[in-house]
Amino acid sequence: MGTEFMNGTDFYRLFTSGAELVIRNKEKLNRINVFPVADGDTGSNLEATMRSAIEFASVGPSFAQTALSMAEAIVSGARGNSGIIFAQYVMGLAEESGDMDRLHVSDFININASSARKLYSAVSRPVEGTMLTVIRSWSEYLEKNREEIRTFEDLYEKSIDTAYSALKATTGQLEVLKKHNLVDSGGSGFVYFLEGIKNALHSIGQDESGNNNENHESVQMESLMKNLPADFDQHEESSIYRYCCECLITGTISQSQDIREALEKHGDSVICIEHGGTFHVHVHSKHPDKVFEDLSSFGSLKRPKIDDMHLINRIEEKNHSIALVTDSIADIPDEIIDKYDIHVIPLSIQSAESTYIDRIGISRQKIYEEMRRKDSYPTSSMPNDIQVMERLELLSGHYGSIIAVTVSSRLSGVYDAFQKSAAKLREKGFQIKVIDSRLNSAAQGLLVMRTAQLIEEGRDFDSVVDAVKSISEKTEIYVALSTLKNVSRSGRVPKKTASIGAALGLKAMISLDSEGNGTVPFVSLSRASLLDKMYNLVREKAREGEISDYAVSYSGDYRKAADFVEKLEQITGRPPAYVCEISSVTALHVGEGAVAVSITG
Repeated sequence: MGTEFMNGTDFYRLFTSGAELVIRNKEKLNRINVFPVADGDTGSNLEATMRSAIEFASVGPSFAQTALSMAEAIVSGARGNSGIIFAQYVMGLAEESGDMDRLHVSDFININASSARKLYSAVSRPVEGTMLTVIRSWSEYLEKNREEIRTFEDLYEKSIDTAYSALKATTGQLEVLKKHNLVDSGGSGFVYFLEGIKNALHSIGQDESGNNNENHESVQMESLMKNLPADFDQHEESSIYRYCCECLITGTISQSQDIREALEKHGDSVICIEHGGTFHVHVHSKHPDKVFEDLSSFGSLKRPKIDDMHLINRIEEKNHSIALVTDSIADIPDEIIDKYDIHVIPLSIQSAESTYIDRIGISRQKIYEEMRRKDSYPTSSMPNDIQVMERLELLSGHYGSIIAVTVSSRLSGVYDAFQKSAAKLREKGFQIKVIDSRLNSAAQGLLVMRTAQLIEEGRDFDSVVDAVKSISEKTEIYVALSTLKNVSRSGRVPKKTASIGAALGLKAMISLDSEGNGTVPFVSLSRASLLDKMYNLVREKAREGEISDYAVSYSGDYRKAADFVEKLEQITGRPPAYVCEISSVTALHVGEGAVAVSITG
């Protein structure tokens, strides 16, 4: 006797068993990930995707209701090419099951075939030799051999060899797989999923109490996965598009084809799936800000995600023993970030009903437009614990230690968020230090740049940490605001002072005290007198030999910044270390037309 029917709790149990085997083998999947980009995250993306269904679904006896709940959770939490394709597969099962409380094995074969066919419509340019191929081949086998399949045990036992064969064939279907003699990573994940379900149905590896022990993959999978690269320096393939962009679009009446066409203007690997009026989209692009700004015309953007697909290559090229991490409030040019292998964890911006990622997910022009709106004013939010933990865990696998330099803890909770994740790594014996810079903007950026230079010089962990703390104490920032209106909203300086100044139309210089609190050391009726005060301050520090380096940051108007830079060069006798526009999050607090000088002694 075998299992002829499956209800909701059965489906959830089998799904979990399949997902557990995928998760157990995620590092292998990461290591063979060379298509569409060798960015080493297929296993991690499938883990995140499957966990979203496992952790957030409502499970009950009805197959249709449970599958629908799992589909909604997995569409929301899907990540990466393979993750979104797998989410579409699960969603197809839910949609095709109608209102059935339980499925006969023949019913499952039918809805599985329909779901497999839907996958190809979700992908803009389907490519054979991927997870798509494996799912299609497996589903076609089930349809052709349905008369021989009486139970779910039969289904998975008899079809698994077809899945293995389809996966093995991917090596010859894609040139990049053939070159490295690898099978497709996403397809491998799906076969592990099937294998985990097969094991659960046959109670393989149960102990005396009936609990599943670790399910090891079969001889077939061991053979197919034997060519594991030592590391990603063996993979020279990289996409011309640097960023993997994803988000949910809600509140839209658009068709998926409209959204897909908009995405295709910005890059490749376009996927668009829809469920209940929510679209989950994916594209590889050079310009994430343009992607998300275009998508905002279709509805509200939720859960945006931007991954740097060149990250692993950057890490391998630099080969540092210490990873340097900061947050996006540190104003520092992209060329310096890339030069010194600095890892930036971004904050987010909430504008109207949409969420954007700071620095690379929204242009400064767009954020200034949003700030001028009468009905609402954008707000910022910290990176969540999952984002921070994922990035730090990734870096811990490639570096011997991590130093993180954050915005002042008096201005944001970023420091505490970093500390929480760092504590989990320390419990595992990993060396990591989170430093409260007590600074922000380009002052924080200068400190981060100097930290990067110390690491580049080959300093050891403890000496870098000690030096950074000392440099932080000698670093300051002075910002000339065109108005106190924006800063009065943010609470970055005493609200009463800022509100009165804004009402009177005063110009102000703001700074930070030794603890990292916002201060207003000088106010004026004119911008000219405000800048004169700043020039005199810099002149005095230069005379006393208190400037070892300085940087200039600005918001909105580079012409004003250029005049500011020219005057500072005359005073100091040298150019700044860099000039950059401030991050979108910082712009929310200082408004347009601000210029700032950051000085380190």
